[in-house]
Amino acid sequence: MKYRLVSDVPVGAFLSGGLDSNAIVGLMARDTSTPIETFSIGFRSGGQAENETDWARIGAKKFGTKHHERIVTGEDVGRYLPDFFTHIDSPTGDGLNSFLVAKTAREANPSLKVVLSGVSGDELFLGYRKYRWLAQKAAFLRPLWALPLTARQRLAQAIAGGSSVRLFTALKTIFDPANIRTLFSVDEIGRLVGAFSGISNVEPAIESDELIALLRSDIEYYLPDMLLRDLDVTTMSQSLEARAPLTDTKLMEFAWQLPLELKARGGSKQLLADAVRDILPNEVANKPKTGFELPMREWLMSGALRPYLDLLETGPLDLVRDGWLHASGVRAVRHAFVRGRSHYLKPWSIIALEYWYRSMKKINEE
Repeated sequence: MKYRLVSDVPVGAFLSGGLDSNAIVGLMARDTSTPIETFSIGFRSGGQAENETDWARIGAKKFGTKHHERIVTGEDVGRYLPDFFTHIDSPTGDGLNSFLVAKTAREANPSLKVVLSGVSGDELFLGYRKYRWLAQKAAFLRPLWALPLTARQRLAQAIAGGSSVRLFTALKTIFDPANIRTLFSVDEIGRLVGAFSGISNVEPAIESDELIALLRSDIEYYLPDMLLRDLDVTTMSQSLEARAPLTDTKLMEFAWQLPLELKARGGSKQLLADAVRDILPNEVANKPKTGFELPMREWLMSGALRPYLDLLETGPLDLVRDGWLHASGVRAVRHAFVRGRSHYLKPWSIIALEYWYRSMKKINEE
């Protein structure tokens, strides 16, 4: 932490109600003599604020920070999206929350230059519920994972049938954990871009254990290629430098070599919680793991982002006009989402790809 605080200018921090960011701000407070500026956002959905700002306030009070918070509405997001899509240099289905909190920080203090983020705590210390559950049940699931990948995928689809997205996601987590971050199925990809050979899910090539393969994939690909990349791009768009202390090489190497059964004990990220329990507010230390997710489903279905969703039905999309995607496949993605049969990330990823593509075409034309 001391290394990440080296700077010619004051260093601020993104503060949510979670363990990772509170641990970072708490450690910062031990090594700084002036109040730290912290920033958090919440989201207004259905007339209610769905956020962790109350929890963030507890941490800010405990650590004596100069705290800034903002409740973001769907209308706000609709206004900011053109700016967001202009600044990302690669299409992404994530990153919007980082963009919003970075924008909040920049507007609250235009002279701020450096912020710390708690990204990677979940990957290091099995913070995600699926990680912990798989680790706890691994001894029973390994015989299942020994079956061929295609057999497991067919079995999961057969059991799920036309059931809810939640059940299918749970079954995919059990039967095919190494591929749970694969957003579109092979059939969906075929409908979107045209059927051709060479598309397949990834059979773990290095690890024989599906859980280890999932963790390795997340640390080697999901963390650097999405979480850290999006954090870097979105904060730079607001003239901020983001630093992520939990990605420290020695810390990551240490956490990786710890036995899974040790990291899976107790509550979410129990090892990290125990390591910083002496500085955390009791409420935060004992708080159950919750996600930090925008209410995108509601905003797309019935809120300010509905026009973006309807664009997939009515078009015209540049991606379709230029031959990259098939209109029928795009409509199928929208219909599945509207009927409650898919996650919002599927239509949202196509929307993000479309607007990124438009921004790149505009740049090339100029």
